[in-house]
Amino acid sequence: MPDTVVSIPIDVWKKAKHKEDLQAWLLSMQPELETEFQDQEESLHYELSYLDCPKHRIPILLEFSDEEDDTEVISLVPQKGLFASGESKEEAKLNLLNSMQEDYLRLRKQRDSLGKQLLLKLEFLESLF
Repeated sequence: MPDTVVSIPIDVWKKAKHKEDLQAWLLSMQPELETEFQDQEESLHYELSYLDCPKHRIPILLEFSDEEDDTEVISLVPQKGLFASGESKEEAKLNLLNSMQEDYLRLRKQRDSLGKQLLLKLEFLESLF
């Protein structure tokens, strides 16, 4: 089962003194949340593709919705948390490449102040650009 992200209202956060308070809120909201998730479920399918970066070609996933009115394509590198969208496969891939280049340039300037996760992301991007 995929991970689910639930937005917790700010007033609930402010009132919560312990994580148990948040868990209790989630349990109280469970029926409503389940209904909302069932309404939001959409059928998705994926296609393996490749992105040609200056130094390497990397595998990516393209995500498509089976909904008729949803034509957005999402391109992603799941293990690195990188993604972008577009109206076509080509646009989504180009947007991903541009986003990765922007991240690389920004992170490279801030190298000395990056935490471990961002340093790993920068190292991955350095291997591509």
